[in-house]
Amino acid sequence: MTHLPESLADSWRVSGRQSGETSVLLATISAETTLYEPTDPAIEASGQNEFPPRSLFIVDLTFSPSLSSVGVSPAAFRSRAADEAGTQFVDLLENRGASVAGKRDELEFEGPNGAAGRWRIYDVTFPIGRYGRDGGGAVPSAGETDDPSAADSSERIAGNRGGSADDGDRIRAEAHVAVWPTDHTYGVAGGTLPLEEPIREATEATLAIDPERDRETISEFVGNVEIGGGDGPDDD
Repeated sequence: MTHLPESLADSWRVSGRQSGETSVLLATISAETTLYEPTDPAIEASGQNEFPPRSLFIVDLTFSPSLSSVGVSPAAFRSRAADEAGTQFVDLLENRGASVAGKRDELEFEGPNGAAGRWRIYDVTFPIGRYGRDGGGAVPSAGETDDPSAADSSERIAGNRGGSADDGDRIRAEAHVAVWPTDHTYGVAGGTLPLEEPIREATEATLAIDPERDRETISEFVGNVEIGGGDGPDDD
């Protein structure tokens, strides 16, 4: 299981979790995505949609059979892993109502373990307003969570696939996805941040915009996050 770094533990909380599984060649990859949101009550009052524009996320990956048992080094497939992680996160955003305009930039960076990784930045717009509140559509069940504080909000990561991009205001945002190899798997973490403030008619609450601060928070999160998962049960 992944945990927030101590420096962020008091200001962020679990918003939801989602588990998924996919197959690549002969391997089964299990992924648990944990989404975090700020604990700031002003942000709660602003009535955000089910995927908060300001967020942190981490993905715990488990391979079965494990990469080591089939003689594969995670570092050897770093670029492919970054491609797959980017695609999966774009799908996650779009399935929750966001629109992804495309990849703005891609950089090399040093992962928390010193390994070379890939850091991608995407241009995104988030729906703010009626979407996710009266947009219609069924809400699938979210993944199980062991955090009681996330019980009521875990549906946000599962998403409301009803409604449309025209159901309310949209704000510009950016998404960061960092991928780096570990001994047996990959670290995948990042976050999203708003670039403009939503127009609020029903509340006086505001979403304070500070992209540089938010980028520093995402960087701090990625640089200090604890990665779980890794080898599957077939590893000796």
